[in-house]
Amino acid sequence: MSPRSIASVLALCLAVAWPAGATNWQLVRGNERARLSVDKDSIKRNGDEVAFQFLIDLRRPEGAAMGTPGHSSTVTQAKVRCSARTIALGDAEAFLPHGAKGAAVGRSAPKKAEPAFAPLEKGSSDEDLWAYLCEPKEAAKK
Repeated sequence: MSPRSIASVLALCLAVAWPAGATNWQLVRGNERARLSVDKDSIKRNGDEVAFQFLIDLRRPEGAAMGTPGHSSTVTQAKVRCSARTIALGDAEAFLPHGAKGAAVGRSAPKKAEPAFAPLEKGSSDEDLWAYLCEPKEAAKK
């Protein structure tokens, strides 16, 4: 194999392993079934409102039907209002490999209007996301 062919193969491997929209995932919570992470680079604060994207990586793919592979990870756009303790979920994309790598295998229908804010669901990952984004960092270290 020529050096040029080797370089081409290496470039292709890097392109597949490191998607164009590479992110800076920070683990928020995880267990034997799933991991919840926030893209630290996506966090945008506007007063009390925080826009961000989060990743759910499932240990086992879900959604497989009629011979389709399903998906192992989902990236969702969201916003939280810290003082009101509310969350609004936006568009989502599903990916076959973990870490939302590669091409999306599914997308939520584009929303025609801004998503509505709803109270955080008690005991859910909503509260973990809110705590990560809204709690004072000194309190989170205790």
